Amino acid sequence: MRGIKHRTVLTFVLAFILMSFILVLALGIIYSVPVIDDFNFYDMLRSNQHYPSIFTAAISQALWMYGNWQGAWFTNHLDMFAVGITKLSYTGVRIYLFLSFILFIYALFRLVSMVRFLVDESYKWPAVLVMMNVVVFTGMNLTPAREELYWLTGAGGYTIPMAMAFIGLEQYVQYFLYGKRKSLIGAAVCLMLGCGGALNVAGFACAGGLCIALGFASKIVAGKEDTVSKKLSWLPFAGAVLSAVINVLSPGNFDRLEGESGHGLSVVTALANTIRQLVGRAYVLYKNQYIVMACIIMFFAFLAFRAEGKCIRDKQILYGIVSVVLILGASVFPVSLGYGRVTGQERILFLVDLEIVLAFALVIALVSNMVGEEMAKKNIAVNWGTLIPILIFMAYLNIRTIGIGDLMLYKTAREFADGTMHSYCSMNAEMIEDVRGADEKDVEVEVSLVNSGVLLGTGVNDDKDHWVNEAFAACFDKESVRIIFLNN
Repeated sequence: MRGIKHRTVLTFVLAFILMSFILVLALGIIYSVPVIDDFNFYDMLRSNQHYPSIFTAAISQALWMYGNWQGAWFTNHLDMFAVGITKLSYTGVRIYLFLSFILFIYALFRLVSMVRFLVDESYKWPAVLVMMNVVVFTGMNLTPAREELYWLTGAGGYTIPMAMAFIGLEQYVQYFLYGKRKSLIGAAVCLMLGCGGALNVAGFACAGGLCIALGFASKIVAGKEDTVSKKLSWLPFAGAVLSAVINVLSPGNFDRLEGESGHGLSVVTALANTIRQLVGRAYVLYKNQYIVMACIIMFFAFLAFRAEGKCIRDKQILYGIVSVVLILGASVFPVSLGYGRVTGQERILFLVDLEIVLAFALVIALVSNMVGEEMAKKNIAVNWGTLIPILIFMAYLNIRTIGIGDLMLYKTAREFADGTMHSYCSMNAEMIEDVRGADEKDVEVEVSLVNSGVLLGTGVNDDKDHWVNEAFAACFDKESVRIIFLNN
């Protein structure tokens, strides 16, 4: 009873910490407004008003975008439906963002929950919650999440497709472990949808599907062979590749990137750029995040939660390392090859940070299982009474070295508490309403500038010929819009 009570308390504490992180991240949604491409896409959709319904207009415009803008067929449909249904109203935008955020966290939890197969049954939820806390606190705490979580059409390009990829990979593993057809179908559908998003998400989903299929097919990872069809088991991966190919071969991709693409860039150079991006980003996480402390805590947590008899060998760890390297490379390589450079866009870096931490977490879970097995064979026990104070002291040193000022969770909570988010939202909302209510066709609005390190700005500026200004003006039936920031 005492052990059960301790596990229950631990579960509730870990769940409370995780919910605190999630709630802080969700604060930005409350103050999100339409921004940048939202205006452009809404203007595109309004040009198809001759269609009988918003759905047919959205489908028509999504098909046009596939041929003229980008191959992300799932994203194109999501974005058109999103701007059509919400009509860029503040309430509609925030509801959509909240739902996509919940889906993303749920999908991430589903993916992380696969680690429960490495631990004792009675400790499965503490183990999952430890990893979720580590992934959220270190993987979503450095790069601003505004382009994934607080941007209407950004959610369609990255957040929702990535959630589909997470669920698809988790369902794929479920199929090999339990042989259920519904898991096979779920994996195929979700991976195809994920590969219909941004190309870095497509690379992640395809590489992840390949590693799972090869791992079980080669029996490096044990599955339920009696109910798993060898032919059908490759269906989700094949569907992901097909969807990715449809994405990549879009005429819109080549038209859009004509001036800045990596045309003529060698594959070797693109690979070198990919390696440089991943190694450089891992170093940034090391220097600016609590990645070392988090990995050490997670190692000893999984050592304590380890299941007897579930032995991880060298080949499983090696395969895990090779798999995460391949998956990370596949998510960055399309960006490097397509743009001809390593992009520093926040939308790319946010997902790269998350993937790197997920990779560390998986490898640590595998290594701790193997180390625990060897310790058990030699009757070596961990003295937790000595270890826990040491871990706390290491955490203190880590905090002293890195601080908390640059952490996004801290910045988000601080901007919410001191009113910066509210002021920033009010500035953007006031600007939108002033343009909407103006009688003249050529509008010039003066606004007192408020800066935010968390939320995304509308992108409208003092250049009336800028593409964002032109789209913004068209949305409100104006000829031109110019915003003058008084204290810029």
